[in-house]
Amino acid sequence: MLAIVAGATVLVLLILVGLQLLERVAARISPTSGVLEVRYTRGHGTLGPLMRSLETANAHVVGIQVEDDDDNAVVPGVRVVSVRVKLTDMKDLARIAGELERRSEVDRVEWSEGSLTGFAPSARAA
Repeated sequence: MLAIVAGATVLVLLILVGLQLLERVAARISPTSGVLEVRYTRGHGTLGPLMRSLETANAHVVGIQVEDDDDNAVVPGVRVVSVRVKLTDMKDLARIAGELERRSEVDRVEWSEGSLTGFAPSARAA
């Protein structure tokens, strides 16, 4: 009887350790989802390079929200673009953010990791 209990205990411990390892592996290969928010001065052609960078990274764009400080967006002003995205590699995110931050018109690039539900940008164009 003691051998059965000991065997069952060892089996349960092996399963628990295996599940922990599986969880770590799954976290590494599962896509990271969140919102990439870019605040920049309108009129410099920033949106195109942003979308090309996401395409190059094989990112899955779930949604885009564009907010301007002026509803007509006729004169130069501030624009905040929030892109809901799923990425498979966080290195791509660092590369994309670096490329955007090097652009003179870009004020801020932020990544908010997490659920894509209830999507809303974290800051309004002011």
